[in-house]
Amino acid sequence: MFIQEFTNELVNKLTPLVKEKIVISNNNVIFEQGVYRNNIVILFDGECKLTHIMPNSKEFTVGFYKGPSILLPHFFDNDDLISLFRAQTKSTCTIGLIPYKEENFSKDLWSDFTNYTSIISQKNFLQMRDLLFNTKRNDLFSILIRFSNSYGVKVDDGIKIKVKLSNIDLAEYTGTTPETISRVLKTIKEDNLITYDKKYIVIKDI
Repeated sequence: MFIQEFTNELVNKLTPLVKEKIVISNNNVIFEQGVYRNNIVILFDGECKLTHIMPNSKEFTVGFYKGPSILLPHFFDNDDLISLFRAQTKSTCTIGLIPYKEENFSKDLWSDFTNYTSIISQKNFLQMRDLLFNTKRNDLFSILIRFSNSYGVKVDDGIKIKVKLSNIDLAEYTGTTPETISRVLKTIKEDNLITYDKKYIVIKDI
């Protein structure tokens, strides 16, 4: 929960710097991979996902974001800010744009922002490591635990993930097929590790 609390505080600090607010409907692209971007994107409300398209054209989900969040989809390439990921809405979203210029930030705010960038980069690295060296079953465990840390709420029979995750979503996270995810979910449900509450996954035994 530390990351979410830090994110909420940082969003509050960054909000006065927002130059433009935009409402984007469901299933639309916020920005594409590989294009120049010079704005920090604040997700005030709604849900979106970040994906990366591999050289073989396979799309891999990197992150799921629920407002309030900060989207950090760029990297430096010869002093240009190039989008490393593709962001697409999963519901109607309200976003804010902040010009990415260090001089627009106070010293303390810039320090908080760079620390946040480092935390998210480490989180993404650990996710990639898990997916490279785990079985598909353990890949799924890793993803569900990460979602429970970010969006989980305690309920009587465990931890309810307050994000609706389809088999397609989980397949894109783990680099496998929806059919494989369906089989793994069935076995771990039979093992009494998870259950469902109105299409939300509940982790019964973390």
